Amino acid sequence: MKRLFRRMACILLCALLCRTAALAADVTVSGGVWARCGLAAGDFISGMAETGQGLWLLVTDGETSLRDRILCLPRDGSSPAVYRPSEAEEEMSFLSMAPDGEGRLWAVLGDPHGACRVALFQDGERAASVDCGGRPVLGEGRALWREGRSLLCWDGDEIRRYPLPADCGETGELALLGGSPCFVDRQGGRVVCLREDGQSQALFSLPAGEAFQTASLASCGNEAYLSYRAASGAGLIRLSDGRKLLETAGTLLFAWRQADGTDQLALAAGGGNLTEYEQLSLQDGAAARRHVETYLPNAPAEQPETGEDGLPTGWRFTDSGGNQWIFHLRFSQERGAVTRVLPDGTAVRCLAEAAEPRFPLYVRGAAVDFAAPPYLSDTGHTMAPIRELAGILGAQVDWDGGSRTVTVRQGEHTLLLTVGASTALADGVSVPLAAPAVIVEGHTMAPLRFLAEALGWTVRWEAPTVYVA
Repeated sequence: MKRLFRRMACILLCALLCRTAALAADVTVSGGVWARCGLAAGDFISGMAETGQGLWLLVTDGETSLRDRILCLPRDGSSPAVYRPSEAEEEMSFLSMAPDGEGRLWAVLGDPHGACRVALFQDGERAASVDCGGRPVLGEGRALWREGRSLLCWDGDEIRRYPLPADCGETGELALLGGSPCFVDRQGGRVVCLREDGQSQALFSLPAGEAFQTASLASCGNEAYLSYRAASGAGLIRLSDGRKLLETAGTLLFAWRQADGTDQLALAAGGGNLTEYEQLSLQDGAAARRHVETYLPNAPAEQPETGEDGLPTGWRFTDSGGNQWIFHLRFSQERGAVTRVLPDGTAVRCLAEAAEPRFPLYVRGAAVDFAAPPYLSDTGHTMAPIRELAGILGAQVDWDGGSRTVTVRQGEHTLLLTVGASTALADGVSVPLAAPAVIVEGHTMAPLRFLAEALGWTVRWEAPTVYVA
């Protein structure tokens, strides 16, 4: 019985250690697609979205802290599209973006003097733009802003004016819910939705005579949320049905909807020189909270670069392929421009600058550096870490500890390699290996050429550099 218990304990400990290793940021990629995007050292990703076209990234310049580019990384791996302010907008930078899934990109630009503009891009070209009296919010193929006693809504063709109700006092933040304009009536203690027929509807109201102490709105997809604090309490409200999701309050910074159907909210709460950032994940009325980081602008304390799970701190976006992208509040060299966590847990740290790898290996034009660096075997063959290389190539990896066998899957290809064996199975066919798979410091290494070519890639060697494309 004691022997069985010790064996189970060892298995559990090994599982925990393996998971911890899988969550480590053990792969670094620089240059390649990031160089083609024009990213410089210090630039980082501060916003993400996904449409049928691919992933959209909002880029912040590490030196100026201005968001000066929007990138679209196509699904087919071709060169990214880069969107910038026009030459006439040299003082402007992007404040927010909202690709609408129809080949259009909505973006808000602003300058240091408070001027704002909405630009609409179609198929990579600017199609139209309008100047705004106030800072706009975007959503559902529309832009909304305040002008005097009206809210203006632009659909890319025409501007519709929504007069504010006569009994409305000071207006607060704006949002779009189901395409309809909404706003916070601060003194009236309510959130109001304006209809096309000229009528208005209170989506949420405080007890009679009560006003908001704080209130913020955020919208994504066809939903909108309110975070508020008042004398009677605080809460996070889903405005489509008025349901209170959390007994909490803070400032909603922005929101995004993921392919998995969850709405993600970025929340900031605190006072004085202490601000706590949290990411709220909302699905089917359930809310989960994750601490992002604590900000101490007037304190010398250094913030941790990683969270409790060993991954970099930051906002997290999950794409339709199951990849988790971690983007940031501010730049950190340790975190890189953005971190991509593959479905198997491997973390790939993406750098903007071209780094010098420990081994001269380039994959699709990107210099690649691994925690377990490739090396030349005694027979002169390049050995690479299977899990890390497979992750870069977009393949999935499974490990059978009992048989010491690695299974690599990508599309129609399946590879089986057993540690110490002189042959491997490639799509069911036995293939001799130039060198057997081995384990080096906990990493399973195998011939790079076999791995890449069996998955449909090509390998070129120009001493001393190896290129995979």
